[in-house]
Amino acid sequence: MLESKKNGNIVATIIDLVHNMRLTAVAEGVEEEEQLILLKAYKCDFIQGYYTGRPMPSEQAMELVKPMHEC
Repeated sequence: MLESKKNGNIVATIIDLVHNMRLTAVAEGVEEEEQLILLKAYKCDFIQGYYTGRPMPSEQAMELVKPMHEC
């Protein structure tokens, strides 16, 4: 996504498609702040990945889950 505009356009199109189907978009593998910034611009709903934290038990993870507009 950060490497080329074409890849970014693919991500944005997928997010638009998901929203047009009235579903929630979740980006996986987010590791860098630059990715987060682009995903916010693309109106992605949720992210997961090392940017938000390392793997953990589900109970602990649920305490950290936030919609993108709260990041």
